Amino acid sequence: MERSAGSGPGQDGQYRRDRRRPEIVAVHSRDKDPARRAERIRAAANGWAQFWLGRLDLDDVAWEIGECLDDIATADGRVSAVTDRALGRWQQLWPDDVLTTIPGIGPICAASVRGWWGQGTHLRSAKAAAAHVGLNPSNWESGQHRSPSRTITKEGPADLRLVLYQGANVARHHDPGLAAHYRRLMCDRGHTHISATTAVARKLACRAWKVLQDQRPYELRDLDGNPIDAATAKRLCGELAVPADTRRRNRATRRGRLSP
Repeated sequence: MERSAGSGPGQDGQYRRDRRRPEIVAVHSRDKDPARRAERIRAAANGWAQFWLGRLDLDDVAWEIGECLDDIATADGRVSAVTDRALGRWQQLWPDDVLTTIPGIGPICAASVRGWWGQGTHLRSAKAAAAHVGLNPSNWESGQHRSPSRTITKEGPADLRLVLYQGANVARHHDPGLAAHYRRLMCDRGHTHISATTAVARKLACRAWKVLQDQRPYELRDLDGNPIDAATAKRLCGELAVPADTRRRNRATRRGRLSP
């Protein structure tokens, strides 16, 4: 977009906003062409405004949206304050937490695990730990029909389940064992990213329980069980990455667009 020779301050501001649109889109999406997507968003917004012109008070809508954004900002501030307090308590009670040696478990995840499990002594096994978070598969039986390994039970604390799921999505890029498990589910069993990552989160919960019981740092290993360093582990995970076409096919199959 070029500026006209006699553009005033208002046009300058509009010009700067137009220049920033692709940058904003690039931050909040994975689109390969942020400029094209920004233009599509702008065209859609203009079309929406033209349609409702004379039918809806757009100024009132703008005011309401502004109020909602203020509420969101206030909520974000409260969440940030609570998070800082929780992390402070975690660092005070467990200054060098052994949980953070597990790939995918950072300060927030470790603080959440400690908040719900403490030392984990009330959980008798790794399976019990996964069940406590609701990451164990549910069983369904009726008459002569039995269908194990359905969806997870989701009977545990949702916030702990969420941080373990997010941690699992990171861990599969750094732990070869988890990367291989994720690949096997995606490539051999046709799982979607969400279901495969949930299965990885279950294994991550088991790893966290074991580390709590042993009180020893987690040790990265290759697929043969040999100790390796972090750089080698990440390289092996890269070699185990799931092909993009497999991801697309699994999504399409689950949505009924393709036959299995």
